[in-house]
Amino acid sequence: MISMEMSKPIIEQLLVGASNILKIDAAIINANGQLFISTQRYEMRKGKTVHFPSIKTAFDQGSFLVDRPGHMDSCSGCRFNLDCPAKIELLNSIKVDNQSLGVISLTSFTKEGRHRLAKYKDEYIQFLNGLTELIVSIVKQEEQNHQLSNVLKVFKESLNISTEALLICDSHGKINHCNQKAQVWLNDLNLKSNSLITYIPNDVLKLLQKGHDIHDIYIEKFKASLTSSPIKNNNSIIGFVFRINNSSRNNKRYLERSRLFSLDAIKGESTQIIDLKNKIERIKNSTSTVLFTGETGTGKSIIAKAIHYSSIHSNGSFIPLNCASIPESLFESELYGYEDGAFTGAKKGGKKGYFELAEGGTLFLDEIGDMPFHLQAKLLKVLQDGSIFRVGGTRSISTNVRIIAATNQNLEQLIDNGKFRADLYYRLNVIPFHLPPLRIRKNDIELLANEFLRKFHVKTGKKINSFSNEVMEILTDYDWPGNIRELENVVEYALNLETSNQITLESLPDRLLKPSEEGIQNSQLNLEELEKDMIKNTLDKYGYNYKGKALSAQELGIGIRTLYRRIKKYSILESKK
Repeated sequence: MISMEMSKPIIEQLLVGASNILKIDAAIINANGQLFISTQRYEMRKGKTVHFPSIKTAFDQGSFLVDRPGHMDSCSGCRFNLDCPAKIELLNSIKVDNQSLGVISLTSFTKEGRHRLAKYKDEYIQFLNGLTELIVSIVKQEEQNHQLSNVLKVFKESLNISTEALLICDSHGKINHCNQKAQVWLNDLNLKSNSLITYIPNDVLKLLQKGHDIHDIYIEKFKASLTSSPIKNNNSIIGFVFRINNSSRNNKRYLERSRLFSLDAIKGESTQIIDLKNKIERIKNSTSTVLFTGETGTGKSIIAKAIHYSSIHSNGSFIPLNCASIPESLFESELYGYEDGAFTGAKKGGKKGYFELAEGGTLFLDEIGDMPFHLQAKLLKVLQDGSIFRVGGTRSISTNVRIIAATNQNLEQLIDNGKFRADLYYRLNVIPFHLPPLRIRKNDIELLANEFLRKFHVKTGKKINSFSNEVMEILTDYDWPGNIRELENVVEYALNLETSNQITLESLPDRLLKPSEEGIQNSQLNLEELEKDMIKNTLDKYGYNYKGKALSAQELGIGIRTLYRRIKKYSILESKK
C-alpha cells in the first residue's frame, strides 16, 4: 500500500517553500483526517485533528473551496462551530493510482489573505494542482526506489565477481552500488555529483529514459565509453546498470556535437516552443527543404543547427551562408564554386562552393530574401535537378544536400513587389516554420535570462547568478522587439555593469526602465529606434571603416549589405558628423 510517510521530509520542505512563496499557510491532512505536515501557524490555529467532512468533500470532488468557513454544510459539527479561525481554505485531493493519500490545503487566517486568494483564485488553483502533481510524483518515485532496493540485492553479487567496471544507479542516476573496479574509476575521475545522469549528454539520456539499451557510447566527461541497460519494474524504469570501458573513443566527435547542438539547445517551455520542438522531432530526418520565418533575433540559426545535428545528416557538415553578406558579383562563384581559370584572379585548381562543402550534410541559407533576383532561378534549378555546375565548368556535379532557409522578411510581399520568385518560394516552403517573437512567449523569458546569465557568468568570471525580483518583473513585462538576441545583449550588459551579487535595476539599460509612451503606441517606431541605437553603438565600438562595419554586421547578425542599407536609412553617418 502506497504511503506518503517515506517521502515526508522532502514533501515538508516543498510545502514550507510553497507557503513562503505564496505568503499563505499550508497543510497536508492524511486520509484519516490527521494533520500530516503543516506550517507552524496552521497547527497552532487549527490543531492536529481536522474536521473530516471538508476533507471527504475534497476526496469526492478532487478540489474544494471553503470560502465561508463555519457557515457551510461541510462545516456542520466542527468543533469551531461558527468561530472558525480560517478565513478561506482551498483544498486539493492527493491521489496515487486512485488511492486517496490525503488532502493539501492552502489556508489564510487573515482578511488580506482571504481577499488575495479570492481575487486570484484561478492562479492559486493552478499552482495547487501543480504542487499536488509534484507531490504525487515524489511519492511514486520513493515507492520505486523502495522496489529498486529489492532488485539491487539480485545484482550486487554478480557485480562483485565481475572483472569489468559495473555500476547500478536509480532512475535519477544516483549510484547505489558499484564493484571495486568501478570504484577505482570513480576515484580517478573525481566527479562532483553522485549522479551519473548529470554528465550524460541529453540525446543519450533520452534513449536511456525511453528504455533503450546503449552500447559503447563515448562520454567526454567520463573519458570512457558507456554501455547501459535499464532496470524495469512493471514497465517502469527504476534504475540502470552501467558498464564502463576506459579505452573506447568511437563516438566522441558525434556526442560532442550533439551536446552542443541537439534539440535541447532550443531553450523554452512555452506552448509555442514545445510545439515547435515536437514538429522538428518529426521532420528532422526528412530530406525536404525547410523554411524558417520570423523576426530578427528569434533563433533561426540555432534551430537550423539543432535540426542538422539531431538528424541523419549530422555526419555531414553544417554549412551556413548569409545571403546578404556576400557581394553580388561573387555570389554565384561562392555558392557553386568555380573551375581553374574561370575568371581573372580565380584560384589555381578551382574552388569548391557551398553546395560541395555541404555534401552529405546541410546548407543553411540565411537571409534568403536578400538573394539577388537574377540568381534565384539558378538556385531553383539546383533544387529541382539535384545538381550544380561550377562557374566556368561544363560538368554536372550531383549534390546530396539538405536545404534549410531562413528570413525575417515577408517573402510573399517580396513576390508581389517583383523581388522574389514565386516558384523558388514554393520550392523552399515545403516544411515551413514560423518562429514566435519573444513577446508572445513570456513564460520563456526567465528561463532564457538565467541561461544567458550562466553563460556570461562563465565567460566573465563574475559571481552573479540571479536577478532581483524587480528586474525579473521588468524583463518579463518588456516587449523585446529585438527578441532573444536583445535579451542576451541586455543580460551581458547588466552583468558587466553590476557591482552586487545579483542583477539589480541599476544595471539595466535605460530603455527598459523608461519605455517611451510613443514607443508603446507605435511598436514599429520603437523597433526602429532600438535598431538604430544598436547599430550606432556597435559602430562606435568597432569603428566606421570597412573593417569596423564588417565586425559590426557580424555581431548584429546581419549581412554587410543590410548594414549599409540601415546606415543610410537612419542617416547614421550624417548624425555622426
